Amino acid sequence: EVTTAAAALDLVLRNLVQNAIVHHDRSAGNITLEAKDGRKTFTISVIDDGPGIEPAHHAAILLPFRTLNARAGSTGMGLAFVNRTVATLGGRLEIRSEPEKKRGATFRLIWPKKLDDG
Repeated sequence: EVTTAAAALDLVLRNLVQNAIVHHDRSAGNITLEAKDGRKTFTISVIDDGPGIEPAHHAAILLPFRTLNARAGSTGMGLAFVNRTVATLGGRLEIRSEPEKKRGATFRLIWPKKLDDG
């Protein structure tokens, strides 16, 4: 059972998938969503096979107006919005990507099953 802000979850997931699409460097690629149920949280991972993100940039891309690929038409606000929304609702966003070892990036969203009433 999940009691959450459905609109916020929808926007976060849409932003993560859109980010994977916009920043892919090939004409064809794969985006996979995985979900896992936990006791107090659930986890949704958005996994792509794009160019990846250097670990040195993981924290920076979550800040407003930061983008690693200006040619993709990114404003640098999508991931900042996602990160702030997730944190505000008591969740967590993790990035896993080491392009020097393997292509792709994984954005792992840990979302609370029940919102904290304060």
